[in-house]
Parts: sequence; C-alpha cells; structure tokens
Amino acid sequence: MQIAEKLFISELTVHTHVSNILLKLNLPNRT
Repeated sequence: MQIAEKLFISELTVHTHVSNILLKLNLPNRT
C-alpha cells in the first residue's frame, strides 16, 4: 500500500513539475 501511494504521489509531483516547466518556457502542454 505504501509503495503504491509513494508512486502515485511522485507521479503527481512529476506531472506538476513538468506542467510548471512548460508554463515557464511558455510552451503548449504535451498531449
């Protein structure tokens, strides 16, 4: 259970960081 939660949280974190980077670079979101 803990491993799944950690993976889920890190996936959300990565997605958030990627989105923030794309916004800073003023690029369209990846689809």
